[in-house]
Amino acid sequence: MYRDRGTASSRPEVVDRKRINQALERPSPSTSRQANGKGKGTVLTGKQPHDSRDSRSASLPKNNVSDDESDTDSEEEEESDVSGSDTSWVSWFCSLRGNEFFCEVDDDYIQDDFNLCGLSSLVPYYEYALDLNLDVESSHGEMFTEEQNELIESAAEMLYGLIHARYILTTKGLAAMLDKYKNYDFGRCPRVYCCGQPCLPVGLSDLPRSSTGHKQWLAEVQFLGVVNHQNVVKLLGYCSDDGERGIERLLVYEFMSNRSLEDHLFTRGSYTLPWKQRLDIILGAAEGLAYLHEVQVIYRDFKSSNVLLNDEFCPKLSDFGLAREGPHGDNTHVTTARVGTHGYAAPEYVQTGHLRMKSDVYSFGVVLYEIITGRRTIERNKPAAEQRLLEWIKEYPADSQRFNMIVDSRLRNDYPAGGARSLAKLADLCLKKNEKERPTMEIVVERLKKIIEESESEAYSTSASQVRSKSRVAGPVKGSSRGVSVRG
Repeated sequence: MYRDRGTASSRPEVVDRKRINQALERPSPSTSRQANGKGKGTVLTGKQPHDSRDSRSASLPKNNVSDDESDTDSEEEEESDVSGSDTSWVSWFCSLRGNEFFCEVDDDYIQDDFNLCGLSSLVPYYEYALDLNLDVESSHGEMFTEEQNELIESAAEMLYGLIHARYILTTKGLAAMLDKYKNYDFGRCPRVYCCGQPCLPVGLSDLPRSSTGHKQWLAEVQFLGVVNHQNVVKLLGYCSDDGERGIERLLVYEFMSNRSLEDHLFTRGSYTLPWKQRLDIILGAAEGLAYLHEVQVIYRDFKSSNVLLNDEFCPKLSDFGLAREGPHGDNTHVTTARVGTHGYAAPEYVQTGHLRMKSDVYSFGVVLYEIITGRRTIERNKPAAEQRLLEWIKEYPADSQRFNMIVDSRLRNDYPAGGARSLAKLADLCLKKNEKERPTMEIVVERLKKIIEESESEAYSTSASQVRSKSRVAGPVKGSSRGVSVRG
Protein backbone atom coordinates (compact mmCIF):
# COMPACT_ATOMS: atom_id res chain seq x y z
CA MET A 1 0.00 0.00 0.00
CA TYR A 2 1.54 3.32 -1.04
CA ARG A 3 1.09 5.82 1.74
CA ASP A 4 2.91 8.90 3.04
CA ARG A 5 3.23 8.33 6.77
CA GLY A 6 4.50 11.84 7.44
CA THR A 7 6.51 12.86 10.49
CA ALA A 8 6.10 10.75 13.57
CA SER A 9 4.34 12.31 16.51
CA SER A 10 3.48 11.19 19.99
CA ARG A 11 0.11 12.91 19.85
CA PRO A 12 -2.73 10.62 18.70
CA GLU A 13 -4.37 11.31 15.35
CA VAL A 14 -7.83 12.87 15.63
CA VAL A 15 -9.99 13.15 12.55
CA ASP A 16 -13.69 13.99 12.56
CA ARG A 17 -15.43 12.26 9.63
CA LYS A 18 -18.42 14.60 9.75
CA ARG A 19 -16.22 17.67 9.59
CA ILE A 20 -14.20 16.18 6.71
CA ASN A 21 -17.36 15.53 4.69
CA GLN A 22 -18.66 19.05 5.38
CA ALA A 23 -15.38 20.53 4.22
CA LEU A 24 -15.32 18.43 1.08
CA GLU A 25 -18.88 19.33 0.17
CA ARG A 26 -18.47 23.07 0.74
CA PRO A 27 -17.49 24.94 -2.47
CA SER A 28 -14.81 27.58 -2.25
CA PRO A 29 -16.28 31.13 -2.49
CA SER A 30 -14.58 33.40 -4.99
CA THR A 31 -13.65 35.77 -2.20
CA SER A 32 -11.73 33.15 -0.24
CA ARG A 33 -8.49 33.74 -2.12
CA GLN A 34 -8.71 37.49 -1.64
CA ALA A 35 -9.17 36.99 2.09
CA ASN A 36 -6.18 34.68 2.27
CA GLY A 37 -3.98 36.73 -0.06
CA LYS A 38 -4.00 34.14 -2.80
CA GLY A 39 -4.29 35.58 -6.28
CA LYS A 40 -5.27 33.83 -9.47
CA GLY A 41 -3.08 31.03 -10.60
CA THR A 42 -1.41 30.65 -7.22
CA VAL A 43 -0.26 27.15 -6.39
CA LEU A 44 -1.17 26.55 -2.79
CA THR A 45 1.35 23.83 -2.08
CA GLY A 46 3.76 21.52 -3.83
CA LYS A 47 6.48 19.68 -1.94
CA GLN A 48 6.72 22.46 0.61
CA PRO A 49 7.64 21.49 4.18
CA HIS A 50 4.81 21.75 6.63
CA ASP A 51 4.40 21.37 10.38
CA SER A 52 3.49 17.81 11.25
CA ARG A 53 1.46 19.13 14.17
CA ASP A 54 -0.91 20.94 11.81
CA SER A 55 -0.99 18.20 9.21
CA ARG A 56 -1.83 15.50 11.72
CA SER A 57 -4.89 17.33 13.02
CA ALA A 58 -8.22 17.46 11.24
CA SER A 59 -8.70 21.21 11.32
CA LEU A 60 -8.35 24.03 8.88
CA PRO A 61 -4.89 25.62 8.59
CA LYS A 62 -4.41 28.81 10.56
CA ASN A 63 -2.56 31.72 8.94
CA ASN A 64 0.02 34.04 10.54
CA VAL A 65 0.43 32.20 13.84
CA SER A 66 3.34 33.49 15.92
CA ASP A 67 5.85 30.98 17.22
CA ASP A 68 5.21 31.80 20.88
CA GLU A 69 1.51 30.92 20.80
CA SER A 70 0.58 27.75 22.62
CA ASP A 71 -0.72 24.57 21.04
CA THR A 72 -4.01 25.04 22.85
CA ASP A 73 -4.58 28.52 21.45
CA SER A 74 -3.67 27.31 17.96
CA GLU A 75 -6.13 24.44 18.13
CA GLU A 76 -8.92 26.70 19.39
CA GLU A 77 -8.42 29.18 16.56
CA GLU A 78 -8.27 26.34 14.03
CA GLU A 79 -11.53 24.97 15.40
CA SER A 80 -13.17 28.35 14.81
CA ASP A 81 -11.87 28.45 11.25
CA VAL A 82 -13.71 25.23 10.38
CA SER A 83 -17.08 26.86 10.36
CA GLY A 84 -15.85 30.06 8.71
CA SER A 85 -16.50 30.85 5.07
CA ASP A 86 -13.22 32.68 4.42
CA THR A 87 -11.11 29.55 3.92
CA SER A 88 -11.54 27.15 1.02
CA TRP A 89 -11.78 23.41 1.53
CA VAL A 90 -8.87 23.10 -0.93
CA SER A 91 -6.63 25.05 1.48
CA TRP A 92 -7.80 22.85 4.32
CA PHE A 93 -7.28 19.64 2.37
CA CYS A 94 -3.78 20.71 1.34
CA SER A 95 -2.83 21.00 5.01
CA LEU A 96 -3.59 17.34 5.71
CA ARG A 97 -0.63 14.99 5.86
CA GLY A 98 -0.05 13.21 2.57
CA ASN A 99 -1.78 15.83 0.40
CA GLU A 100 1.13 18.21 -0.21
CA PHE A 101 0.97 17.63 -3.96
CA PHE A 102 -2.63 18.81 -4.28
CA CYS A 103 -2.98 22.34 -5.63
CA GLU A 104 -5.37 24.97 -6.93
CA VAL A 105 -5.15 26.86 -10.24
CA ASP A 106 -6.96 29.70 -12.00
CA ASP A 107 -10.62 30.34 -11.14
CA ASP A 108 -11.35 30.70 -14.85
CA TYR A 109 -9.87 27.29 -15.53
CA ILE A 110 -10.91 25.08 -12.64
CA GLN A 111 -13.95 24.75 -10.40
CA ASP A 112 -12.85 24.19 -6.79
CA ASP A 113 -15.92 22.27 -5.71
CA PHE A 114 -15.47 19.63 -8.42
CA ASN A 115 -12.07 18.20 -7.54
CA LEU A 116 -12.50 15.89 -4.57
CA CYS A 117 -16.23 15.55 -5.10
CA GLY A 118 -15.38 14.11 -8.50
CA LEU A 119 -13.05 11.57 -6.94
CA SER A 120 -15.88 9.98 -4.98
CA SER A 121 -17.51 8.88 -8.24
CA LEU A 122 -14.25 7.45 -9.60
CA VAL A 123 -13.11 5.45 -6.60
CA PRO A 124 -15.13 2.48 -5.29
CA TYR A 125 -15.65 2.35 -1.51
CA TYR A 126 -14.58 6.01 -1.47
CA GLU A 127 -15.42 6.73 2.18
CA TYR A 128 -13.47 3.74 3.46
CA ALA A 129 -10.59 4.34 1.04
CA LEU A 130 -10.28 7.91 2.35
CA ASP A 131 -10.25 6.56 5.91
CA LEU A 132 -7.27 4.37 5.03
CA ASN A 133 -5.37 7.24 3.41
CA LEU A 134 -5.93 9.49 6.44
CA ASP A 135 -5.05 6.66 8.85
CA VAL A 136 -8.44 6.92 10.52
CA GLU A 137 -9.44 3.98 12.69
CA SER A 138 -12.42 2.26 11.13
CA SER A 139 -14.46 -0.81 11.96
CA HIS A 140 -15.22 -1.61 8.32
CA GLY A 141 -12.95 -4.68 8.53
CA GLU A 142 -15.65 -6.46 10.52
CA MET A 143 -18.40 -5.40 8.10
CA PHE A 144 -16.96 -6.72 4.83
CA THR A 145 -15.67 -9.99 3.48
CA GLU A 146 -11.97 -10.60 2.90
CA GLU A 147 -12.46 -9.97 -0.83
CA GLN A 148 -14.21 -6.65 -0.16
CA ASN A 149 -11.43 -5.58 2.21
CA GLU A 150 -8.90 -6.26 -0.55
CA LEU A 151 -10.97 -4.10 -2.91
CA ILE A 152 -11.00 -1.30 -0.33
CA GLU A 153 -7.19 -1.50 -0.04
CA SER A 154 -6.90 -1.29 -3.84
CA ALA A 155 -9.31 1.65 -3.88
CA ALA A 156 -7.19 3.41 -1.23
CA GLU A 157 -4.09 3.02 -3.42
CA MET A 158 -6.02 4.39 -6.39
CA LEU A 159 -7.27 7.37 -4.36
CA TYR A 160 -3.76 8.10 -3.10
CA GLY A 161 -2.42 8.25 -6.66
CA LEU A 162 -5.28 10.47 -7.84
CA ILE A 163 -4.95 12.93 -4.96
CA HIS A 164 -1.21 13.24 -5.49
CA ALA A 165 -1.63 14.34 -9.11
CA ARG A 166 -0.51 17.96 -9.22
CA TYR A 167 -3.54 19.16 -11.20
CA ILE A 168 -6.99 17.59 -10.92
CA LEU A 169 -8.84 19.12 -13.85
CA THR A 170 -12.56 19.75 -14.23
CA THR A 171 -15.11 19.36 -16.98
CA LYS A 172 -14.31 22.88 -18.20
CA GLY A 173 -10.62 22.05 -18.59
CA LEU A 174 -11.52 18.75 -20.21
CA ALA A 175 -13.75 20.45 -22.78
CA ALA A 176 -11.00 22.94 -23.69
CA MET A 177 -8.60 20.10 -24.37
CA LEU A 178 -11.07 17.98 -26.29
CA ASP A 179 -11.92 20.93 -28.55
CA LYS A 180 -8.27 21.14 -29.59
CA TYR A 181 -7.45 17.42 -29.80
CA LYS A 182 -10.17 14.93 -30.71
CA ASN A 183 -8.50 12.22 -32.75
CA TYR A 184 -5.43 11.11 -30.81
CA ASP A 185 -5.09 7.56 -29.48
CA PHE A 186 -4.37 6.63 -25.89
CA GLY A 187 -0.87 7.69 -24.86
CA ARG A 188 -0.29 10.35 -27.54
CA CYS A 189 0.94 13.72 -26.30
CA PRO A 190 -0.14 16.78 -28.32
CA ARG A 191 0.43 20.27 -26.91
CA VAL A 192 -2.30 22.15 -25.11
CA TYR A 193 -2.31 25.70 -23.79
CA CYS A 194 -4.30 26.12 -20.58
CA CYS A 195 -5.61 29.52 -19.52
CA GLY A 196 -2.78 31.21 -17.66
CA GLN A 197 -0.92 27.92 -17.22
CA PRO A 198 2.36 26.66 -18.71
CA CYS A 199 2.37 24.72 -21.96
CA LEU A 200 1.58 21.11 -21.08
CA PRO A 201 1.28 17.90 -23.09
CA VAL A 202 -1.89 15.86 -22.85
CA GLY A 203 -2.43 12.15 -23.32
CA LEU A 204 -5.96 11.47 -24.54
CA SER A 205 -7.79 8.17 -24.27
CA ASP A 206 -10.34 8.04 -27.07
CA LEU A 207 -11.87 4.72 -26.00
CA PRO A 208 -15.54 5.43 -25.18
CA ARG A 209 -16.94 2.97 -22.64
CA SER A 210 -13.96 0.66 -23.06
CA SER A 211 -13.04 -1.26 -19.92
CA THR A 212 -9.55 -1.90 -21.31
CA GLY A 213 -8.89 1.79 -21.91
CA HIS A 214 -10.21 2.66 -18.46
CA LYS A 215 -7.92 0.09 -16.81
CA GLN A 216 -4.90 1.44 -18.68
CA TRP A 217 -5.81 4.99 -17.70
CA LEU A 218 -6.17 4.02 -14.03
CA ALA A 219 -2.89 2.08 -14.16
CA GLU A 220 -1.02 5.15 -15.39
CA VAL A 221 -2.55 7.37 -12.73
CA GLN A 222 -1.76 4.83 -10.01
CA PHE A 223 1.85 4.18 -10.99
CA LEU A 224 2.84 7.72 -11.97
CA GLY A 225 1.17 9.10 -8.85
CA VAL A 226 3.66 7.30 -6.63
CA VAL A 227 6.90 6.78 -8.61
CA ASN A 228 9.52 9.52 -8.62
CA HIS A 229 12.65 9.42 -10.78
CA GLN A 230 14.37 11.87 -13.12
CA ASN A 231 14.01 9.39 -15.99
CA VAL A 232 10.29 8.70 -15.48
CA VAL A 233 7.83 11.23 -16.91
CA LYS A 234 5.91 13.27 -14.33
CA LEU A 235 2.13 13.05 -14.25
CA LEU A 236 0.87 16.58 -13.57
CA GLY A 237 -2.82 15.74 -13.62
CA TYR A 238 -5.74 14.02 -15.23
CA CYS A 239 -9.27 14.51 -16.51
CA SER A 240 -12.17 12.10 -16.33
CA ASP A 241 -15.58 12.81 -17.78
CA ASP A 242 -18.60 10.65 -18.58
CA GLY A 243 -20.31 12.86 -21.12
CA GLU A 244 -22.31 12.61 -24.32
CA ARG A 245 -19.26 11.31 -26.18
CA GLY A 246 -18.89 8.46 -23.71
CA ILE A 247 -16.17 7.98 -21.15
CA GLU A 248 -13.33 10.40 -21.91
CA ARG A 249 -9.93 10.17 -20.22
CA LEU A 250 -7.06 12.65 -20.31
CA LEU A 251 -3.61 12.56 -18.73
CA VAL A 252 -1.50 15.71 -18.31
CA TYR A 253 2.28 15.22 -18.38
CA GLU A 254 5.28 17.50 -18.16
CA PHE A 255 6.07 18.86 -21.62
CA MET A 256 8.64 16.80 -23.57
CA SER A 257 9.59 19.19 -26.36
CA ASN A 258 11.89 16.86 -28.35
CA ARG A 259 9.27 14.16 -28.83
CA SER A 260 10.47 10.55 -28.64
CA LEU A 261 13.60 8.53 -29.31
CA GLU A 262 11.66 6.80 -32.09
CA ASP A 263 11.14 10.10 -33.92
CA HIS A 264 14.87 10.86 -34.00
CA LEU A 265 15.97 7.36 -34.96
CA PHE A 266 13.52 6.64 -37.76
CA THR A 267 12.11 9.91 -39.12
CA ARG A 268 14.15 10.94 -42.14
CA GLY A 269 14.91 14.63 -42.30
CA SER A 270 14.85 14.98 -38.52
CA TYR A 271 17.84 15.80 -36.33
CA THR A 272 20.33 12.92 -36.40
CA LEU A 273 21.38 11.87 -32.93
CA PRO A 274 25.19 11.57 -32.74
CA TRP A 275 26.67 8.44 -31.17
CA LYS A 276 27.50 10.05 -27.81
CA GLN A 277 23.98 11.42 -27.46
CA ARG A 278 22.46 8.04 -28.30
CA LEU A 279 24.47 6.47 -25.50
CA ASP A 280 23.48 9.18 -23.02
CA ILE A 281 19.80 8.73 -23.89
CA ILE A 282 19.81 4.94 -23.60
CA LEU A 283 21.74 5.16 -20.30
CA GLY A 284 19.06 7.46 -18.86
CA ALA A 285 16.33 5.12 -20.08
CA ALA A 286 18.16 2.18 -18.50
CA GLU A 287 18.40 4.01 -15.18
CA GLY A 288 14.66 4.72 -15.29
CA LEU A 289 13.89 1.07 -16.02
CA ALA A 290 16.27 -0.09 -13.27
CA TYR A 291 14.45 2.20 -10.83
CA LEU A 292 11.08 0.69 -11.77
CA HIS A 293 12.44 -2.81 -11.18
CA GLU A 294 13.84 -1.69 -7.84
CA VAL A 295 10.34 -0.65 -6.71
CA GLN A 296 8.90 -3.91 -8.11
CA VAL A 297 7.21 -2.51 -11.22
CA ILE A 298 7.35 -4.39 -14.54
CA TYR A 299 7.08 -1.84 -17.35
CA ARG A 300 5.88 -4.34 -19.98
CA ASP A 301 6.01 -1.89 -22.90
CA PHE A 302 9.59 -0.64 -23.23
CA LYS A 303 10.15 0.66 -26.76
CA SER A 304 11.72 3.67 -28.45
CA SER A 305 8.39 5.50 -28.85
CA ASN A 306 7.91 5.41 -25.05
CA VAL A 307 11.27 7.08 -24.38
CA LEU A 308 10.39 10.79 -24.45
CA LEU A 309 12.98 13.59 -24.63
CA ASN A 310 12.78 17.01 -22.98
CA ASP A 311 14.38 20.23 -24.26
CA GLU A 312 17.79 19.02 -23.03
CA PHE A 313 17.29 15.54 -24.55
CA CYS A 314 17.00 14.01 -21.09
CA PRO A 315 15.09 10.71 -21.57
CA LYS A 316 11.97 9.88 -19.56
CA LEU A 317 9.91 6.70 -19.70
CA SER A 318 6.22 7.27 -20.47
CA ASP A 319 2.95 5.37 -21.02
CA PHE A 320 2.41 3.14 -17.98
CA GLY A 321 -0.95 1.78 -19.09
CA LEU A 322 0.43 -1.77 -19.29
CA ALA A 323 2.69 -1.66 -16.21
CA ARG A 324 2.22 -4.31 -13.55
CA GLU A 325 3.45 -4.90 -10.03
CA GLY A 326 6.17 -7.53 -9.89
CA PRO A 327 5.78 -10.97 -8.29
CA HIS A 328 5.48 -11.16 -4.51
CA GLY A 329 6.84 -13.67 -2.02
CA ASP A 330 8.08 -16.92 -3.53
CA ASN A 331 6.45 -16.27 -6.90
CA THR A 332 8.85 -16.00 -9.83
CA HIS A 333 6.51 -14.36 -12.30
CA VAL A 334 3.17 -12.66 -12.86
CA THR A 335 0.69 -14.42 -15.13
CA THR A 336 -1.23 -11.97 -17.28
CA ALA A 337 -2.88 -11.52 -20.65
CA ARG A 338 -0.32 -11.17 -23.44
CA VAL A 339 -0.27 -7.52 -24.46
CA GLY A 340 2.40 -5.09 -25.60
CA THR A 341 3.99 -4.15 -28.91
CA HIS A 342 4.86 -6.80 -31.49
CA GLY A 343 8.60 -7.11 -32.00
CA TYR A 344 9.57 -5.97 -28.50
CA ALA A 345 7.95 -8.64 -26.30
CA ALA A 346 10.12 -11.40 -24.81
CA PRO A 347 9.53 -14.88 -26.35
CA GLU A 348 8.67 -16.57 -23.02
CA TYR A 349 6.06 -13.89 -22.32
CA VAL A 350 4.51 -14.29 -25.78
CA GLN A 351 4.36 -18.08 -25.39
CA THR A 352 3.19 -18.44 -21.77
CA GLY A 353 1.95 -15.06 -20.54
CA HIS A 354 4.47 -15.32 -17.67
CA LEU A 355 5.75 -11.81 -16.98
CA ARG A 356 9.10 -11.19 -15.25
CA MET A 357 11.52 -8.30 -14.79
CA LYS A 358 13.75 -9.96 -17.40
CA SER A 359 10.93 -9.52 -19.94
CA ASP A 360 11.70 -5.78 -19.83
CA VAL A 361 15.41 -6.55 -20.27
CA TYR A 362 14.64 -8.34 -23.55
CA SER A 363 12.71 -5.31 -24.83
CA PHE A 364 15.65 -3.12 -23.83
CA GLY A 365 17.94 -5.27 -25.98
CA VAL A 366 15.69 -4.69 -28.99
CA VAL A 367 15.95 -0.90 -28.51
CA LEU A 368 19.75 -1.17 -28.21
CA TYR A 369 19.86 -2.63 -31.72
CA GLU A 370 17.50 0.10 -32.95
CA ILE A 371 20.01 2.65 -31.63
CA ILE A 372 22.90 0.89 -33.36
CA THR A 373 21.19 0.34 -36.73
CA GLY A 374 18.71 3.21 -36.98
CA ARG A 375 16.09 0.64 -38.06
CA ARG A 376 12.72 -0.29 -36.60
CA THR A 377 12.19 -3.75 -35.18
CA ILE A 378 9.94 -4.46 -38.20
CA GLU A 379 10.52 -2.75 -41.59
CA ARG A 380 7.87 -3.78 -44.13
CA ASN A 381 9.47 -1.80 -46.97
CA LYS A 382 12.78 -3.68 -46.78
CA PRO A 383 13.69 -6.90 -48.66
CA ALA A 384 12.22 -10.01 -47.05
CA ALA A 385 15.54 -10.99 -45.43
CA GLU A 386 15.85 -7.57 -43.76
CA GLN A 387 12.30 -6.94 -42.57
CA ARG A 388 12.76 -8.37 -39.07
CA LEU A 389 15.57 -6.57 -37.27
CA LEU A 390 16.55 -9.37 -34.89
CA GLU A 391 16.76 -11.89 -37.73
CA TRP A 392 18.73 -9.55 -39.98
CA ILE A 393 21.43 -8.65 -37.42
CA LYS A 394 22.27 -12.34 -36.85
CA GLU A 395 24.15 -12.24 -40.17
CA TYR A 396 26.42 -9.48 -38.82
CA PRO A 397 27.81 -10.58 -35.41
CA ALA A 398 29.55 -8.01 -33.25
CA ASP A 399 32.94 -9.75 -33.62
CA SER A 400 32.73 -10.10 -37.41
CA GLN A 401 34.36 -7.82 -39.97
CA ARG A 402 30.92 -7.25 -41.51
CA PHE A 403 29.47 -5.74 -38.32
CA ASN A 404 30.00 -2.13 -39.46
CA MET A 405 27.57 -2.79 -42.35
CA ILE A 406 24.58 -2.68 -39.97
CA VAL A 407 25.54 0.53 -38.13
CA ASP A 408 23.23 3.47 -38.89
CA SER A 409 24.44 5.11 -42.11
CA ARG A 410 23.25 8.51 -40.86
CA LEU A 411 26.18 8.48 -38.41
CA ARG A 412 28.50 8.74 -41.46
CA ASN A 413 31.08 6.50 -39.77
CA ASP A 414 31.44 9.04 -36.96
CA TYR A 415 31.35 6.56 -34.10
CA PRO A 416 33.89 4.45 -32.16
CA ALA A 417 33.92 0.99 -33.73
CA GLY A 418 34.88 -0.70 -30.47
CA GLY A 419 32.10 1.06 -28.56
CA ALA A 420 29.53 0.02 -31.16
CA ARG A 421 30.65 -3.61 -30.94
CA SER A 422 30.49 -3.52 -27.13
CA LEU A 423 26.96 -2.13 -27.29
CA ALA A 424 25.93 -4.91 -29.69
CA LYS A 425 27.38 -7.54 -27.33
CA LEU A 426 25.37 -6.05 -24.44
CA ALA A 427 22.26 -6.17 -26.63
CA ASP A 428 22.96 -9.85 -27.38
CA LEU A 429 23.05 -10.59 -23.64
CA CYS A 430 19.72 -8.84 -23.12
CA LEU A 431 18.21 -10.87 -25.97
CA LYS A 432 19.20 -14.30 -24.64
CA LYS A 433 16.39 -16.79 -25.23
CA ASN A 434 16.79 -18.16 -21.70
CA GLU A 435 15.67 -15.28 -19.48
CA LYS A 436 17.93 -16.48 -16.63
CA GLU A 437 20.97 -15.69 -18.79
CA ARG A 438 19.92 -12.06 -19.26
CA PRO A 439 21.51 -9.43 -17.01
CA THR A 440 19.48 -7.36 -14.57
CA MET A 441 18.88 -3.72 -15.45
CA GLU A 442 21.24 -2.74 -12.64
CA ILE A 443 24.03 -4.66 -14.39
CA VAL A 444 23.00 -3.19 -17.75
CA VAL A 445 23.39 0.34 -16.33
CA GLU A 446 26.94 -0.43 -15.14
CA ARG A 447 27.87 -1.98 -18.51
CA LEU A 448 26.55 1.07 -20.35
CA LYS A 449 28.63 3.41 -18.20
CA LYS A 450 31.75 1.42 -19.07
CA ILE A 451 30.86 1.44 -22.77
CA ILE A 452 30.48 5.23 -22.64
CA GLU A 453 33.91 5.54 -21.00
CA GLU A 454 35.46 3.22 -23.60
CA SER A 455 33.79 5.11 -26.45
CA GLU A 456 35.08 8.46 -25.19
CA SER A 457 38.59 7.05 -24.76
CA GLU A 458 38.50 5.46 -28.22
CA ALA A 459 37.24 8.67 -29.82
CA TYR A 460 40.06 10.65 -28.16
CA SER A 461 42.70 8.15 -29.32
CA THR A 462 41.35 8.23 -32.87
CA SER A 463 41.37 12.03 -32.91
CA ALA A 464 44.96 12.19 -31.62
CA SER A 465 46.05 9.62 -34.21
CA GLN A 466 44.50 11.65 -37.01
CA VAL A 467 46.34 14.78 -35.85
CA ARG A 468 49.68 12.94 -35.82
CA SER A 469 48.97 11.49 -39.26
CA LYS A 470 48.24 14.93 -40.72
CA SER A 471 51.43 16.27 -39.15
CA ARG A 472 53.54 13.55 -40.81
CA VAL A 473 51.94 14.18 -44.20
CA ALA A 474 52.64 17.91 -43.93
CA GLY A 475 56.36 17.25 -43.24
CA PRO A 476 58.74 19.13 -40.91
CA VAL A 477 58.16 22.77 -40.14
CA LYS A 478 60.35 25.24 -42.04
CA GLY A 479 63.53 26.02 -40.10
CA SER A 480 63.52 22.75 -38.22
CA SER A 481 65.59 19.59 -38.41
CA ARG A 482 63.88 16.17 -38.43
CA GLY A 483 60.62 17.87 -37.48
CA VAL A 484 62.11 19.35 -34.28
CA SER A 485 62.05 23.10 -33.90
CA VAL A 486 65.50 24.74 -33.79
CA ARG A 487 66.00 28.03 -31.98
CA GLY A 488 69.00 30.20 -32.91
